[in-house]
Amino acid sequence: MKSIAVLQLALVLALSVPASAGRPPSVDRLFTDHMVLQSDQPVPIWGRARPNEEVAVIFGEYRKSTQADGKGQWRAVLDPMPANDTPQTMLITALGPNGDDLKINDILVGEVWLCTGQSNLYVRMREGQVNDAKQIIASANQPQIRMSFNHKPWEAITPQTVTNHSAIAYLTAQNLHDELKVPVGIITITAGGRALQTWFNLEKFNADPANADIVEHWKHASEHSPKDQMYRPFLRPGGMDQQFMQPVYGYGIRGVLWYQGEAEAARDWGKRYHRLFPQLISTWRKIWDNPDMPFYCVQLPAYGKPADDPGAPSAWADVRDAQALDLPHTGYAVTYDGKDVDLHPKEKKFVADRLAKLVLQDYYYKNVVGVSPSIKKVIRDGSNLKVTFNHLRSGLKASASQVHGFAIGNDQGKWIWADAKIDGKTVIIDTAQMSDATQIRYAWADNPQANLMSKEDLPVAPYQGKIQ
Repeated sequence: MKSIAVLQLALVLALSVPASAGRPPSVDRLFTDHMVLQSDQPVPIWGRARPNEEVAVIFGEYRKSTQADGKGQWRAVLDPMPANDTPQTMLITALGPNGDDLKINDILVGEVWLCTGQSNLYVRMREGQVNDAKQIIASANQPQIRMSFNHKPWEAITPQTVTNHSAIAYLTAQNLHDELKVPVGIITITAGGRALQTWFNLEKFNADPANADIVEHWKHASEHSPKDQMYRPFLRPGGMDQQFMQPVYGYGIRGVLWYQGEAEAARDWGKRYHRLFPQLISTWRKIWDNPDMPFYCVQLPAYGKPADDPGAPSAWADVRDAQALDLPHTGYAVTYDGKDVDLHPKEKKFVADRLAKLVLQDYYYKNVVGVSPSIKKVIRDGSNLKVTFNHLRSGLKASASQVHGFAIGNDQGKWIWADAKIDGKTVIIDTAQMSDATQIRYAWADNPQANLMSKEDLPVAPYQGKIQ
């Protein structure tokens, strides 16, 4: 009996040693079954192994070897590969006598976009939260669309899985896939109520002298209740970066789709947004080592009661203005003409359609119209003003017999609604009621009553500026 027990113990030890010695390398949590890898650019893969262990990543005909550092961290970069809608397996193996393999299955290669923002992006594709959700869910058989929501494993989109994901992100992906005919991957990182400053690296944010007022504010957070509206935890600089973004940095993506800004509009932080938004884009382009990385945002939709006073300040218009960046490889989808003016509008499809068409026209050069007209300049023409436009392909139209939404003001702070009419590809404004007008606005309100659009049904972007 004793000899049998000893034999059994020896067998257990013999079986357990190779299992321990053969432990495969691990990968970061972003790399799971059903993921999409970005086509036509280098593809980083990273994880952990034994300190100084040799690791190989094999994906079809692509192979890269690397060595883990002294702490066991490794990173390999596969060469650029074309889009591929055939599911493949990635093999990650530790090289050497005790090596073992890790397999990641059902991988596609296509277009990957990072979608990030606050609550209107967070809203999932579920009945009661999104208009027409029942029909959209029932038809969501999209094996070529893969999505990951807040670090959860990637999923191929089906009627059963689509409800786990952002409605805006899914509907945008659907539009992109229909037009591009390649797999589309969406990494969604989102949380409600977050202000723009929370997406910044805290150490770098605090080191920037331009942020001294914000840094000083948060030094006193311990003296205030977390219920204090200005010291709410979700407004703290660096929060989104620390909690959500850091694991995503470096994953191969085509670009960023951004839907955020309500937090600033609610607190009249438009000036802050003007300063921080281009900084964030520049920072992320450096993180991804891609100075031309496209960055497209959803401009804030209409909110609240219709505008009555042509000269009233508008925090929502200020944020929209900050989102209308004049930076290379950026763009914004204009959405103030939506019919649902709730803080969380249920009409998500038209927003996603606008965002997708913007990306398809501006980045992929598809034959669609997705860039809204914007006011180029306003010049005096006798007793009238002449308004010219950027991004106007076919011409202008209004949804009613008259053009609504223009206002003119003078240096004394008086504003009046302007009498405007379409003249070909320009708008003519009569200044008879204010001959000393020096300023002009269009659609400048939380909920603008503006009806000028391109003949392709895209609304003219909000504007505030001087008359030349």
